[in-house]
Amino acid sequence: MELRKTILLIAVLLEIVSANLLSYHNTFAQTYDTITKQMDAFKNNPQISIGKGGSNSHLGNSPLISINPFLNKIYVANIISNTVSVINSNTGNVTSIRVGILPSALAINPILNKIYVANEGSNTVSVIENDKLIKEIRITGSPVTIEYNYKNIYVLGKNLINENVIDTISVIDTSTDKVIKEIPMGELPDAIAINNYGSFNFDSPYMVYVKNTNLDGSALNTVSVIDGSIDRITAGVKFNIYPSNAGSIWCNNKEYPINIYLYVVNGTKCVAKPNKDFEFSSWVENLNNNSTFPVTQSTISYSPLNSLLSALGMMSKDTSATLDVNRFGTFTVNFKATPPAVPYEYWIPLYGIVVSTLFGWSIPSIIGWIRARIKRKGSIEEYDDIISSLANVTDRKSLDRIKNRAIPAYMREKINEFQYKILEKKLSEKNDKIHE
Repeated sequence: MELRKTILLIAVLLEIVSANLLSYHNTFAQTYDTITKQMDAFKNNPQISIGKGGSNSHLGNSPLISINPFLNKIYVANIISNTVSVINSNTGNVTSIRVGILPSALAINPILNKIYVANEGSNTVSVIENDKLIKEIRITGSPVTIEYNYKNIYVLGKNLINENVIDTISVIDTSTDKVIKEIPMGELPDAIAINNYGSFNFDSPYMVYVKNTNLDGSALNTVSVIDGSIDRITAGVKFNIYPSNAGSIWCNNKEYPINIYLYVVNGTKCVAKPNKDFEFSSWVENLNNNSTFPVTQSTISYSPLNSLLSALGMMSKDTSATLDVNRFGTFTVNFKATPPAVPYEYWIPLYGIVVSTLFGWSIPSIIGWIRARIKRKGSIEEYDDIISSLANVTDRKSLDRIKNRAIPAYMREKINEFQYKILEKKLSEKNDKIHE
């Protein structure tokens, strides 16, 4: 990694120093001696002179040279001179196009006649159309490899400074030359391959494969798979059902076939649905040594009561029947036969028990509620009657009579505490008014 950073810094410095010294089309002056040496070297090995390049030492797998077969033109990325050389095979003419810093890979869309150049030193992708630079697209990370799939451009951007930052693949729409999606990748991706001829897998027109490895080779090499139709990471899985006639597996509202290798979008939830007379038991992962590893286990135990609830449509769903697909592997869903149904002759007694239990619990509550309603209505009537009588009081004797009526009413709960406190206040106000 330190060596990689050093090379990157040297390339940036060379670009700054040479910007004012080198011409646009001719980046290196040639002396008589150098020309003589080149002529001697070319005698037995004819070659075309282009810009200053370098070995393909970058992390990615994309080529430094590519061909547009429709126009019979060759495009070469010159890492050191920061140019792309265009060789016209029909005429032998060579031209150069200045691009970003450290162009380390390129890809061609021959249909639109566009060339996409990954500039590792400037974190950009140069777009060349009709042999002219038309756009610079900034991406996340340093682009080290780039591939084309007849629809989009896939650029692997690596963070060469901070190893803790996740590397990403930027997806560029070739019709608009804009980044339409960024896909976070796993551990140290370094190469891309694309199946441009379609795939016979379930709903997968073409796939993008990304190799992941450590720089020193100490990490276990892996491959991530992206569904090119939706640009999402997938997992290759194979489903089995035991017993084979016990149920089915549904993912994204589609019934998935069994014993067939499929690509499923990472994070897809697949549900095991039992057939009649079966119930879900468990999900297990099949390992290479003919052993299995439990993934989920049923959380619902069947009993006569649960059987009754199931028949009434009141049974809760078993959440453990859902498998979260987040890795490659072979997974088997196990079902088991349901317990025998409750005989019909037991249904009426069971129904009677349930009904009597419910009513036995609810009748006291209902009676209490009715009593409370009657009591509340009576207290309102008693309170309104006392208030009405108090309004007509003009002497002390009549006031004492109402007071003697209010106190027993409160003690016998004919009026509540809140009503009694209001009466106390009104009686006190009436008493003060009488003694004025």
